[in-house]
Amino acid sequence: MKIEIPRAGTRSSGSSKSGKEDVERAVKAARRAFETWRLSGSETGDIMRRVGDLMVARKEELSPADDREMGKVLAETRGDVQEGIDTAYYAATEGRRLFGHTVPSELPNKFNMAVRVPIGVAGIVTPWNFPMAIPTWKIFPALLSGNTVVFKPASDTAGDRERRSSRS
Repeated sequence: MKIEIPRAGTRSSGSSKSGKEDVERAVKAARRAFETWRLSGSETGDIMRRVGDLMVARKEELSPADDREMGKVLAETRGDVQEGIDTAYYAATEGRRLFGHTVPSELPNKFNMAVRVPIGVAGIVTPWNFPMAIPTWKIFPALLSGNTVVFKPASDTAGDRERRSSRS
């Protein structure tokens, strides 16, 4: 699938167009990964911290991608990448706070407790307007909580998302 680059008036090499079989393969792979993605919140938080560090190191490489695909000015695309960096560092700190809650019951002789446990595969579909920030707002908390992710970016900005995820 070719992706138009608005400001340049050209088309990028684009991204692959996926069908039902591709989605099914991705979900099966994410389910298999879910079985081994059993880390503590602090361990996952450490991974999120490293992701944030990598994003900082690659910010100037990541920022022009949105500029090419969306026609946003570079200063704004740097802000979008910074949102992703901030989300990674926020997720890193939240990894140590993935605890449940114990609250008094309204009923006699009853004990209430909430425990946070991963639920499995999260399907993440995001719009085009903030192609770095919005996916990180969804993907990082899902991973931090012990879930695995199948990500479908907006078709309008999928080219660079695909290239970024394949290099990560």
